[in-house]
Amino acid sequence: MVELLLRLYNVDDGKIFINNEDINRIPLNTLREDIGFVSQDSFLFSNIISENINLAFEELDRDKIIQSTVDADIYDNIMEFPMGFETIVGE
Repeated sequence: MVELLLRLYNVDDGKIFINNEDINRIPLNTLREDIGFVSQDSFLFSNIISENINLAFEELDRDKIIQSTVDADIYDNIMEFPMGFETIVGE
């Protein structure tokens, strides 16, 4: 249902309405900015750990990445990898 609301799948016109407006008439950016969603499925992109953590931002902020891992109690685990935050991970 959420994937339909986020328009990750195409929906026929006139099938889903938000505030009496056809979901297909709402600009995609507006729709996705106004809906918060946290999936219960974990997913890693085939990239380095720091890029996966920093996915939502355009520029890497090493201090924020480190603090995020400390807060999530995974910093020590990451540091055990031979390449630390530069370790390539994937699905």
